[in-house]
Amino acid sequence: MFRTTLVNLSTDATQASPDFGPRSLGTQSRDEVRALLEQFRLLNAADNAKADPEIILETRRQKHLVRTGQNRLHLYDPRDALAPALVLSVDEIIAELDGTAAAARTRAPFVAPAAAVDEGTTPVRLPPPRTALRSSHRLALGLMAACSAGYLVFALGFADPDSPADEFQLLADEPSSERARTELSGVYMTGPNPGAHGVALASDGNIKLFQNNDDGAPSLIRDTYRVGKLGTQLAVRGTSTNVTLRFEGTALLTTGGETYHRLP
Repeated sequence: MFRTTLVNLSTDATQASPDFGPRSLGTQSRDEVRALLEQFRLLNAADNAKADPEIILETRRQKHLVRTGQNRLHLYDPRDALAPALVLSVDEIIAELDGTAAAARTRAPFVAPAAAVDEGTTPVRLPPPRTALRSSHRLALGLMAACSAGYLVFALGFADPDSPADEFQLLADEPSSERARTELSGVYMTGPNPGAHGVALASDGNIKLFQNNDDGAPSLIRDTYRVGKLGTQLAVRGTSTNVTLRFEGTALLTTGGETYHRLP
């Protein structure tokens, strides 16, 4: 049995919206979780990008977080922010949760093969491998990951070299900024295929820059943004990344030499 919590999802995992917020479904059976994950996998891409939904699954000893993208499920360990997501099928996620996958991974490596053991001797059990990363190493890697956000902006093609910082002028007052954030909030993409770039703007000032990947989870950068103008054009600029998005009305934006169309 698994304790199930939905974040920004309807109870059947067919719709996503920030309005849903977190909600607990209590304890569910394997079959119930399996059906929920299958629906979650098929979630509409635009709703997924806007709401950033997730499913939290807990057992007595473990807690896992599941996100989705491109009809794939991505399993995260919330206790280890540096661990990469595992792209798994529904049944593979169930196996990770109930421990059968871990048992299969650890059973064989720690016992010497039967053919290598002399008759009458006891099989040699090897100690399980230990991570080489100490807490200080993990902290250093975390800092490196934070500092790499600027590099990822360039690597993923979001940087706009034609927008010097001194040309960007913040809107004069907060009410104007709030109206603009509401009007501009949505998901914008260059296309649906692997390698396409996307921008998800939230009315609360959060922004996600992402790239669809052929396999695995989308590449993702999270930031906040400020609203302003570049000349006569409405624009927003990332707080940490300094990514600048120029808007043509509320249906198109450009950055990094690419044009993004707003999803319906």
